[in-house]
Amino acid sequence: MMQRIIIGACFGLMSLVACQSKKKEEPKTKTETPTAKPVETNITNQRKDNTELKNAQKKFQKIEQELEQLKSQKEAVELDLANPGIYKTPDKFAATEKNYQQIQQRLAIVENEYEQLFEKIMELENS
Repeated sequence: MMQRIIIGACFGLMSLVACQSKKKEEPKTKTETPTAKPVETNITNQRKDNTELKNAQKKFQKIEQELEQLKSQKEAVELDLANPGIYKTPDKFAATEKNYQQIQQRLAIVENEYEQLFEKIMELENS
């Protein structure tokens, strides 16, 4: 009987030590359960995307208009430069040439904006 008590005491002691070691091994951390985004957030994002798309389309139209104006101005200046009489007055030629260079620089900038905005609109329409 004494052996049973000793064995029982050892078994109980071993169980106690095992339980305590398990408690030490398991860190006490709070785990957050992932939550689904509320439907309102998705609707808000859709509205934001629609507003962003509309704003981009308006800006795109303005850029298209500016491109047309710049191309018209460039053609007019090219006609002036094609006139042989402009070369008789160096000041007028220099001013026209400078104007032509400025139009070309602005045209390059606006064309770049046009391309970037076009790509953005395509992305917004596909999302």
